[in-house]
Amino acid sequence: MSATRSSLRFGPHSSAARAASGLAVLMLLVGCGAPAEESAGSAVVADDSQTVKTATLHLVFEDAVFRSPLPGVDKTVGYVSVRNVGANDVVLTGAESKSLRALELHTMIRDGDMMRMRRLSEVSVPAGESIAFERGGKHLMAFGVEALSESSEVVFITANDEHLPVRFATVAVTDG
Repeated sequence: MSATRSSLRFGPHSSAARAASGLAVLMLLVGCGAPAEESAGSAVVADDSQTVKTATLHLVFEDAVFRSPLPGVDKTVGYVSVRNVGANDVVLTGAESKSLRALELHTMIRDGDMMRMRRLSEVSVPAGESIAFERGGKHLMAFGVEALSESSEVVFITANDEHLPVRFATVAVTDG
């Protein structure tokens, strides 16, 4: 069998089969008009955004991704946009994940001609505004990465000790 032909396999455990299955479920839910349920402290996935709503806050997390770690490296970075659509400011004081030994809020600062990474004790998300954990700025630094699945849960912690679960996709490292 040629290499091209063998790459077209579509077995029950192939990534193509899993993707098709997920797409079928999504199409079924969209076609049926099933409403997304929101409960206190739960993440609701809609497209690439997730809404977390509690009695005191209402945040929308978008484009939540971890970069796949390089071979032999047990650290990686996570990015996400956070939009506060609630009436109250929200202060994120940390994050954790069962997939990682440690997860820290970080930023990059210019020190002369060098960019240096610094740990943040908190990140404020003012009411009605957005912040981004992005390349070259605020980001999530992940330590003790053994293996990230295609989707990993991160729990953000607020100054009010609220725990906000968010699903992060894992993407391959690319140049740029």
